[in-house]
Amino acid sequence: MENELEHLNWNIKHALSQLEGPLSEELNACLEVSPTSLNSSPLVYQKLLETVQVLDKLLVTLTPPNMTLMDGIFAFTNSKVLLSATEYALADHVQKLQPCSISELAQASGLHEQGLSQIVRYLREMGYFSQDPETGRLSNNRLSDLLRKDHWTGWINWVDFFPREYYDLLSRLPDQLRSDQPKTATELFYNTDKPIYQYLAETGRAAGFHKVTGTGSVVEAPGLLADYPWDEVKSETVVDIGAGAGDFIRSYLEKYPDATAAAFELPSTAEILRQRFPADDPLTGRIVSITGGDFFQDPLPKSSVYLLRWILHNWGDEDCVKLLRRLRETIVIKSGVSRVLIVESVLFDGRLGRGARYADIRMLVRCRNKERTLEEYRRLAEEAGWQLNRVITPRGCLTQVMELRPTVSIMMERNWSLGESCMGIIAFLALSIHLDRQLQGNWNRFDTAIDAVHSPSSK
Repeated sequence: MENELEHLNWNIKHALSQLEGPLSEELNACLEVSPTSLNSSPLVYQKLLETVQVLDKLLVTLTPPNMTLMDGIFAFTNSKVLLSATEYALADHVQKLQPCSISELAQASGLHEQGLSQIVRYLREMGYFSQDPETGRLSNNRLSDLLRKDHWTGWINWVDFFPREYYDLLSRLPDQLRSDQPKTATELFYNTDKPIYQYLAETGRAAGFHKVTGTGSVVEAPGLLADYPWDEVKSETVVDIGAGAGDFIRSYLEKYPDATAAAFELPSTAEILRQRFPADDPLTGRIVSITGGDFFQDPLPKSSVYLLRWILHNWGDEDCVKLLRRLRETIVIKSGVSRVLIVESVLFDGRLGRGARYADIRMLVRCRNKERTLEEYRRLAEEAGWQLNRVITPRGCLTQVMELRPTVSIMMERNWSLGESCMGIIAFLALSIHLDRQLQGNWNRFDTAIDAVHSPSSK
């Protein structure tokens, strides 16, 4: 084993020297996914993810158990240190002063120098900030840039939200898990019997929640719009079911100047959408409709293309099938075009599935629901009359796009109306009866001829 570890160490050190040296510019381009920069090859990006997955498995295999246990016990420290960094705008101050000393950063942020130096040391080991080994002066890097208030992603909204509210909600997770506990951790924490989204709306928390989910839409839009073949549906109105505050719709319409879209949301959220797209907004004219309602009961907008982002993980299997069946009944059938795009964090093993596992526990405490594996999504789709056609992991996204196509009969493929379908069935039955009568007559005549041959008078 010693020789194998020496060989492994040499290869890893060599790869690091290349990636931090002559390949650093290419690596940065591969990792940078933004509305103005998407330079990496999708194939190279996938190879990068495969490498991360293998290295994570190697790390899990080699790390002593006590170290792994310690990481799990103190994992909450990561989120609280990140929260401290955004609370005092450390990345913003560094951006103005860089390169800067700890003393200069402490003065700019109004923090104790010793405590700040400990926080910065922790952040550096997590990968945030660059520090000159000789002078100790700090600069931002591609990771600490994400903590800036002016960064296009708005990731700071997640840092400000989850380590606060969800940190508190998770304190009730052990209580929720008891077999005799009917409430979720969220309901226990807020002391409410109301469904979570109703509670958020009634207590003024909905806007903050949609701000966070909207950030996810903005962050994933460049990769999603680049790596899914939207040209296949560019002439159709894309209906966003559960559109939130409309952040994806805005990105989609800005990317494709001739495209149209529609939104379906709860009535209270639909009102937020209308405010986000006022009459003087140049994109408003390409939004066909904003409909408020219950997607389990109220009529859905008719279209040949539907989008569901972060919707199914809120619901149990039975409700998911019900919604997908409603879409199957509503969708306008156009050969080669009609589809539903499901965007969710699919559960995978290893490092690439970590984001989905985080989300899985969030869904458990929020509404006693879950993220799913690809096979689980396939079963839900097939039960509702769809087939899983392809799966895409866009660059820079924590989610997968699952494209569902209708399981189409010949009649539906030809887009027959109900009346035409019924007439076709009646005609088929009539023809069957006619043929049956003809065959029966032929058999009767055949039997008569046979009887004549064997009768006494014929001998």
